[in-house]
Amino acid sequence: MNMASNLVRTTSKDLPQLTEFLLKVFKMDHDAPFVRPEMMQWKYFEPRPDWNGPRSYLLYGQEQISAHGCVVP
Repeated sequence: MNMASNLVRTTSKDLPQLTEFLLKVFKMDHDAPFVRPEMMQWKYFEPRPDWNGPRSYLLYGQEQISAHGCVVP
């Protein structure tokens, strides 16, 4: 049994899967403001002078998202 995990930076292609994960974890509907595309773009990808690159990370286990975290500079 392989129980390895993989931590990766989130990319824009991950947003649909991340959205579904967050909605499931927080038991929210698709109209929740925190998963609106423009909100997620701003929060995780908008360039900042004090942080280079994405600020969102996904932990994959068994080929699916098992956790999400983000950096708040």
